[in-house]
Amino acid sequence: MMSQWPIAKGELLRVVLDAVPSAVIVLDAQLNVVDLNRAASDAIGCDGPSTLRSACGEVVRCLNAMQAPAGCGTTPRCEHCVIRNGVRAASEGQPPRRRLHRMFMVREGATREVHYLVTVTAFAFEQGEFFLLNLEDVTEIAELRGLIPICASCKKVRNDQEFWEHVDSYLRKHTNLKFSHGLCPGCAERLYPETE
Repeated sequence: MMSQWPIAKGELLRVVLDAVPSAVIVLDAQLNVVDLNRAASDAIGCDGPSTLRSACGEVVRCLNAMQAPAGCGTTPRCEHCVIRNGVRAASEGQPPRRRLHRMFMVREGATREVHYLVTVTAFAFEQGEFFLLNLEDVTEIAELRGLIPICASCKKVRNDQEFWEHVDSYLRKHTNLKFSHGLCPGCAERLYPETE
């Protein structure tokens, strides 16, 4: 009987995993890397196969893991690791939750601060428990947030062309944020004092 899939399912899943633009890493219960997508390999700066079965902190080059003689999971800071705690929560059946986390990673001999939205999801496969780690790099947005000149009076922000524009317009252009408008209680009272 001919398969209804144009390519083998395993090949299709590899193509789909590599099409995801954020770093996706598959971990086992001991936080060892089982697989990773192309975006993760590019972000980490390694080839995929050489990282398999290595500890996650060592693969992502976590500063704590790189400085610890015994490696990932052995420092006092590791108990606060967002990945380790995400895996623990997922294994306890808690629903996936995106957490914003600042990490310090070693890249080309230098320490770099990176901001990630971290999500860990548990799944079972062939009688084993595994975890899908999704790392969305939001460093640029975090850095942008700290560098926006804003008027102390009208709250407009200055863009790269030295024009002043409303903050919602600026953020809509530079992020995927969408805004809805309303009035806070103080402004509603000031603008519409007759409606109490």
